[in-house]
Amino acid sequence: MSTEELRRELERIGGAAPIADVPNDTWSRARRARRRDRLAAVTVAFVALAMAAGLAAWMPGRGEVDPANGRGVGVPDTIHSVPHGSLEPTADLAGGRSAAVLMSDDELPVVIDAADGTYTALDLPGFGPLQRDQGAVTLSPDGKHLAWGWSSSEPGGITRTGVRILDLVTGEQRSIPSREPIFVYAFTWSPDNRWLVWDGAEGNWSGSGFGAGPETAGRIGPGADVMTSVPRTSAESTALAVDNDGTVLIATSRRQTLWNGEVLGSGSRARGWWYPVLLTPRDGVLLEGIVRSDDPDSYRITYRKPTPSGPVPAPAITAVQYFPLGWIGPSSVALVKDRGEESFDLALINLGDEVTVRRVGVVPPRHVSVAVDLMTDARPTVDRPDPSWLDPDDGWSGARVALGLGLGVVGLAILGAAARLLRRRRM
Repeated sequence: MSTEELRRELERIGGAAPIADVPNDTWSRARRARRRDRLAAVTVAFVALAMAAGLAAWMPGRGEVDPANGRGVGVPDTIHSVPHGSLEPTADLAGGRSAAVLMSDDELPVVIDAADGTYTALDLPGFGPLQRDQGAVTLSPDGKHLAWGWSSSEPGGITRTGVRILDLVTGEQRSIPSREPIFVYAFTWSPDNRWLVWDGAEGNWSGSGFGAGPETAGRIGPGADVMTSVPRTSAESTALAVDNDGTVLIATSRRQTLWNGEVLGSGSRARGWWYPVLLTPRDGVLLEGIVRSDDPDSYRITYRKPTPSGPVPAPAITAVQYFPLGWIGPSSVALVKDRGEESFDLALINLGDEVTVRRVGVVPPRHVSVAVDLMTDARPTVDRPDPSWLDPDDGWSGARVALGLGLGVVGLAILGAAARLLRRRRM
């Protein structure tokens, strides 16, 4: 076909084709529709993201605390009681340096992280009902080690017991078995975190099962895998302290004895029938207490200075209960509970020409041990946010879970409707 013939054929086809009536504003209207589609998509995405962010912010984590306030490591000024079922125990024991350890309401040992205040329940090997009743778990002054009494039952009715020491940073454990079964009631660390003495009772079998027998005590040296018996008496008022060289002071209401593998010295106490409250191997008994005859539920504490000047009354420490925890410089750290109070005060006891008491925190009425090396006289405690499980209305309640799921369904419905709308507009 020649060029002329092709031209005539195209003119014939074009003449027979229908005329298309295209409005002049078609292009501008198409651009506006495209912009509306994009705006709708952006709006739907923004709503979906806002709903997700709102739900994430509104729904709390289980058993977690909010971020700390950035004040560095320290002991919280408020240590909260841990309610039943708030925390699941973990077998991962390398949690890092801790500020405190306490027993939860369901008798789980719980450590509080020194850096961020997180509460973590620990599944400690051998820490069973025999130990939970006593709260036999104690933090070292530097917060890097944890000591607890353990027991295990073996075939043939044999019960093994002892002490375990955990490195909280590495998770490594040191198990020190006892020659005879023991119950451990309390621990005392040396100021340099290397020596440990425990106080407790012998374990024995009776007609009612395995129970506590006569009082006993022991000492564990740096890196040791055996324990040495300490010559403890059967006096109920016995208190123990250990120095950085392993010297142990054993004090009762009537006598005090220095011991380091052998007796270094022993003598009667200046006043009989006063319980030893606060003592060091170097200074002897510094604070002593007595139950007042007119108030059998309250103790009167007296400071016996390590000089011939005699005792100094300490009426500010008249309390129902008093538990020393350690030292920060010249100040003693102790738990003090007054009459009518449900909780204990964390207090600094300064000993000088007079005794002063400065309350710096609050702890629950359960066994608590704190890392006193993290405290200073100028900054004894730090502020931490409350854990989310502290408020029952701030947890994963059934109503909140249902409402959260409902909002999620609504969000998906909105996204689906928007997608269908966009598809129809493009057809």
